[in-house]
Parts: sequence; structure tokens; C-alpha cells
Amino acid sequence: MGMENDFLQGCISPRNFHGRYVILPQEVDFIHGLELGTTAKRFEENKDSLIQGEDYYISNRPIYEVKGRPLYLTASGYLKLTEDKEVQGKMFNYYFAGMIKTKESGGLWQEEINDLIGQIEDESNLKGTRILSLAYKELSAKYDVDLNRQKKKYLKSNREIDNISMLEVVHWLELTRVIPENALKLCLEKLYDETAFDIMSNGKE
Repeated sequence: MGMENDFLQGCISPRNFHGRYVILPQEVDFIHGLELGTTAKRFEENKDSLIQGEDYYISNRPIYEVKGRPLYLTASGYLKLTEDKEVQGKMFNYYFAGMIKTKESGGLWQEEINDLIGQIEDESNLKGTRILSLAYKELSAKYDVDLNRQKKKYLKSNREIDNISMLEVVHWLELTRVIPENALKLCLEKLYDETAFDIMSNGKE
């Protein structure tokens, strides 16, 4: 899959917070080959020079990867706490830049997906979980990818993570170009078109 896929494969699970893409300190440790806890320690040592809401966020919402309140580093916070220029360059080329592109192309990936699911729910009797299930089936067939196998592969490469949602797996696959960008969105749009066609065929408004 090339350098981009080799660099990102099994490293991090893409995530956003308050409309910005962020990374956990332990993920920074993993990517830079640092001892676990190094980036968190650097954060505490340099906290006075970092700006909350710009360089980092502290969330009240728990996640399974972290005990206590999660600390999220933004791109600027990541730069201030790391030193390896080569790895920094790859992170911006293959992680942050790719996510910025997604944002510029029409809103955050997660928000676009949720909006499409909401539209299909409004036009049908389908629930969100069923809609995603149908979209995953279409995606798997169209791009010849086994999502359950990819999920196991991700978790095997990230043993500190106990679980990951299938939606996160699909996002990771798009960012690492295992499947095309916006692949899930296209599948949901197709499902929406089919739902609208069924309603018209049944004589419903």
C-alpha cells in the first residue's frame, strides 16, 4: 500500500474532539518509539507553555483506552511535545493533513456519516444500526474487504486497545487508503437513493 499505509497501519485510531483531530499521548509514544508515559510526562513538564483548547483538550467523557479523564493533543500540541522531525513530517503528511483534507471536503467525517444515517432514518423505518449494517455489507462487497478481519488485524497491532467500533475501523481503512476516501459515505448515499426509490415505488410521499 506504499509508505503512507506502512506508516499508519496498526499505529493509531483516528479520532476528533470538538471538531479538531487529536491524538492520545500513549499513541505518540507508540509512533515515536518512546517509553510509555514519556509524552504524558513531557506534557506535565511543559503544561504552562501549552494552551488548553488550542494545543490540548481534557475531556470529561471516559474512553476505554484511558483511565481517568482523557488528554487529547492537537497538531500544535503534538509538535511542541515531540522532537523527531522525520516522524513529525510523516504524521502531518499521512495523519493530520489527511484529516484536514476530509474536513475541508465537506465537514468532519463522523458528522457526515451521522447526517446521512439520520436522513435515511427519516425516509424509512430502518434504525441506525441496521443502516450501518447494510452499508458495511455493500462496502465489503464493492471493495472486497473483510471488515471483521481488518478489525482483528487492528486490535492485534494495538494490544493496549481492548476494542474498537466498526465505524472507527472503516475510518482507519479510508485514511490508510485500504479502501477509497469517502467509501462508506458513497455506500450510504446509494442506500439513501434506494430508500427514496422504494418509497416512490410504493406511492408514498
